[in-house]
Amino acid sequence: MVKLFQIGTDNSRFAHTVIMRYADDIEKIPAGAISTADAENLEAMFSAQKSAQQDIILNINMQAKEAGWQTSYNVIGEFIGSEKPDEIILISAHLDSWDEGTGALDDGAGVGIVTAAAKLVKEAVGQPKRTIRVVLYAAEEIGLVGAYQYVRTNQDTLENIIFAAESDFGAGQIYQLDTRFAEAVRNDPADLYSALKMMGVELGNNTTNGGPDVSMLPNYGVPVIALKQDGTYYFDYHHTPNDTLDKIKPEDIQQNQTVWAMITAYMAMSDFDPRPAAKTK
Repeated sequence: MVKLFQIGTDNSRFAHTVIMRYADDIEKIPAGAISTADAENLEAMFSAQKSAQQDIILNINMQAKEAGWQTSYNVIGEFIGSEKPDEIILISAHLDSWDEGTGALDDGAGVGIVTAAAKLVKEAVGQPKRTIRVVLYAAEEIGLVGAYQYVRTNQDTLENIIFAAESDFGAGQIYQLDTRFAEAVRNDPADLYSALKMMGVELGNNTTNGGPDVSMLPNYGVPVIALKQDGTYYFDYHHTPNDTLDKIKPEDIQQNQTVWAMITAYMAMSDFDPRPAAKTK
């Protein structure tokens, strides 16, 4: 059995790159995807064929191949905390993208946002009290490979992560902060929530998984957040040749960088601790 997953909200003739998975006992076969516009055209042809009793002939040239396993790397940079170096503020994005486009939205924007946020915090406050770690994960698109490897490599120190988050939804403006904090302390950073509200960011639920590459961390007791973005047009370009830099509005990515920097600075410079152990404090 072959499973194909495709997401697209546009009317262009570009097909969205898909994930293809096989059952373990099935021989692999070539598979492909067509655009929504072409699919609707083909559907109309089949409908007309029923009454005209004419064959529909497709000429398909597929060049699918496997390049084999290659080595890729997570890229990690950090500012070591001056007072609590073992306490980690982890902000992240992923480096890889589908070969259809340039990956500007998925996930070049996220890489720029979290990297800029860390830089802005360093410029504003100097050396942070807690360590700010920027993780740019490898091989996200083919199954969160870099993220799972990070967990395996750092499993003994995951408990030191104060919170983790990922930017992986383009550069639309942020409108909501969802958390997964210890319930007993979730409302403690009222001044942070108030400042975010002034930026148009409302406090949302406390049940988020944080984003693809950090979604496994709550299983290890790591708090996560998700900064919800306006995705009105995201899936018009996602995984297509249209995923290019001209789709990003400078004022939108600046708002993202500012919000991420605000949260990162607060968490790196305060004593707020949303980990499950905080329930007993």
